[in-house]
Amino acid sequence: MDVCLRLALIEAGLSHPEYLALKKAGLRKPSKFDEVEDWDVRSLDGLEPYAALELLHFAYSTLDSIEPLAGLGALALVSVKVTDRADLAPLLALPDLKRVSVESAATPAQKEVLLALAKRGVQVDGVNLEAQASSPFEDSMLTLAVLSHLSGEGLVELPKMYFFDEYSFDHENLARLERVAMTQEHLDTIEELTWSSGGYTVQHLVWAQWDGESDEFDIQSLAGIEALRRLRVLRVSPLAAIPDDELEALRARGVTVEEA
Repeated sequence: MDVCLRLALIEAGLSHPEYLALKKAGLRKPSKFDEVEDWDVRSLDGLEPYAALELLHFAYSTLDSIEPLAGLGALALVSVKVTDRADLAPLLALPDLKRVSVESAATPAQKEVLLALAKRGVQVDGVNLEAQASSPFEDSMLTLAVLSHLSGEGLVELPKMYFFDEYSFDHENLARLERVAMTQEHLDTIEELTWSSGGYTVQHLVWAQWDGESDEFDIQSLAGIEALRRLRVLRVSPLAAIPDDELEALRARGVTVEEA
């Protein structure tokens, strides 16, 4: 078995006697583990007994084949990096797939498989079947603030999100949210908009386990906010992250701007 694949199984605590013995020993591994310098998983051989696996997420991998995945029928989330020699067809045999990320998939045959998965309803990172909705707002966080308001009013439906790593900011999920269509009719319903450093469902659709203690979700620009034609009150925290001239321009429109 690939050394790095074995380490991944140990870390996951999967119930194979050999792996459990190593884990019980405090991950004291044979010398070949200590000598690992290249952390890429290069082979999935040996995964076949783990038919109950639901998540396969290798931040470091270079795979010529993903054939062993064909028998892992419970897989819902797959994130790997492949070479141009890899046949992605085994993914088509997985009935419960919800999201797939295949880095470096560049050949026509590989792209054809990913397109087929997307047409099946699987979230495929980098593949969008519909024309991307154009948000009028340059700042992604302002877009999220508006989506949060509209979804709270029942005017738009936020998509179901899936995570490979709930403890990381997911740029693909953010991009998916930014494609949610908002009509001018929707925007014209907004008279008051509030956004602060935590407590919004939409934030956790981008970073599931975000603790609210960092600034990734701070609005830093109001560019495009003129699309909110009936806006009367904007409450944002922290206001200091937004340029003063943009705040003053909004106040000049008669909009009350306050710290949330």
